[in-house]
Amino acid sequence: MSARGRVRRAVFAAMAVLAALALGARWQARRGIGPVANFPRAPYSGYYRVTEVYDGDTIFCAGLGRVRLIGIDTPERDEPGFAQATEHTRKRVLGKVVRLDICPLTPRDRYGRWRALVYVKAEGGKEIMLNKELADLGLARIANFQPCHVDARTWRLRRVIPTPGPQDTVYVTPHGKRYHRAGCTALRGKATPLSRAEAEEKGYTPCRRCWPEGQR
Repeated sequence: MSARGRVRRAVFAAMAVLAALALGARWQARRGIGPVANFPRAPYSGYYRVTEVYDGDTIFCAGLGRVRLIGIDTPERDEPGFAQATEHTRKRVLGKVVRLDICPLTPRDRYGRWRALVYVKAEGGKEIMLNKELADLGLARIANFQPCHVDARTWRLRRVIPTPGPQDTVYVTPHGKRYHRAGCTALRGKATPLSRAEAEEKGYTPCRRCWPEGQR
């Protein structure tokens, strides 16, 4: 083999090694770091490491993305209590592995955030639900945003979506033929809110993804 051939082979081998390392890094990043690896990926519930806290009820999980704590609403940046709620969430979960119970019916909200109950290990190894703790401490108000909202009496996800009435808001897109609930994963691009009655008058039909059989 000529010297040029040996150099070419060495270059190709080095490129293959770098590509394998890059794929491995992406694989690890998608699943978090260290002990988080190999846990289920979205939209399934599972374990993820929190790498950023935006405010009291919104966090970022490695390998998943932004997560919205459902069942509660913490103060916004310009409202009293914002700093306290944000700091509490930061101390509880930042840099830690949390367990997410993601809403099975509407996993994401209209902003693309995963909707979940968030559990974290406290001192002594006891698992606590951060959503409930924030409400119990007065750092958040109860906010049952439908669908698949939280039953504040039991702090469990309600798995059945109540059938909307004719005046309830649905969303349509310029090129679609179906109407959607807020947060539907099939909702893409610019969405226009309408009442369900208006949408049906215009010829739209229920999305099969966010309106399961028997709830249309």
